[in-house]
Amino acid sequence: MKKILFVKLSSLGDILHATPALRELKKQNPKKDIYFLVNSSCRSVIEQNSNVKEIIEADNLGTGSIIKEALKLPRLLGQLRKYKFDEVYLFHRNKNLARFIKLLKPKKIKAFADESKKAGNVEYVKFDLGEHVIRRNLRMINGIKYKKMSPKMEYFLNGNDKEILKKYKLIEKTYIVIAPGGGKNKWAEMKSKRWSIGNYNKLIKKLDEKAVLVGDEFDKIICKKIKGRKIVNLCGKLPIDETAKIIKESKLFIGNDSMTLHLAGALNVPLVGIFGPTDGKVFNPLGKNFRYFQSREKCSPCYDPTKGTKGTAYNCPHGNCMKNSEDVEKVYKLVIKFIKL
Repeated sequence: MKKILFVKLSSLGDILHATPALRELKKQNPKKDIYFLVNSSCRSVIEQNSNVKEIIEADNLGTGSIIKEALKLPRLLGQLRKYKFDEVYLFHRNKNLARFIKLLKPKKIKAFADESKKAGNVEYVKFDLGEHVIRRNLRMINGIKYKKMSPKMEYFLNGNDKEILKKYKLIEKTYIVIAPGGGKNKWAEMKSKRWSIGNYNKLIKKLDEKAVLVGDEFDKIICKKIKGRKIVNLCGKLPIDETAKIIKESKLFIGNDSMTLHLAGALNVPLVGIFGPTDGKVFNPLGKNFRYFQSREKCSPCYDPTKGTKGTAYNCPHGNCMKNSEDVEKVYKLVIKFIKL
């Protein structure tokens, strides 16, 4: 059986963006086994995916000192070489990672780069900054024919949804889910991604709906500041799979550009994404029930992945794009298109 290595190390939302490409790759190669290389802290989002033969964990590359990182690579290289992969698909635009993959000596490598070109057994695919991230990943798989592929993200639930609802005394389709945090993981923090707490409080008061708050450990401080008479705060209390079940049974999801927004998209839950530094045209889930609000500030969007954490989005001195209180009414109008008030 021939083996394919699919490389998407992080982050959680980006891995969900890659699931349509993973599905299409398996569809085109039903007799080949696909192995997924992912950072250990992001494993959970791909854990149950039926298109994957085996998950291979990297030791959270990019989170340690230069010395620690250098020690991780030889161990990982030795581990990967044992599989003798025939093909590798690298869903990163990273020259050092591409050099590392070449050491595996597969027959074929596909990787993102600034420009499309071929070099030996490596085909570099142009990383188009203005293209939707899901479409870009699909283009890696099938070139110009990618437009015919479904952009639906996938997350595979484990177990019964109803048990978690019973635990927290929730009834399906009677509540909305709000994720007011995001923008932080083991690698970086983009505070400017977060819509202001004041704006969320005004929106929740205006909606007067039962609202379940979700998020990870990093978001607990934010969620404690969200007020409302119908709030159920589950932030920091749930693993990803339970968060997914809560979202799946809701009637609407509202949140910033974060993993939970893309999780809602993967579960096909109607959603409204709120975007400031990042571009909703590039990152909001694709689907007829997925809407987004983009800040009208002149500087929005400002995120440029080619600049990494040195870019404006990570170092914005004011964050005005997510603070304007007048935007509450605009988000509200998007929301009421989905729920009957």
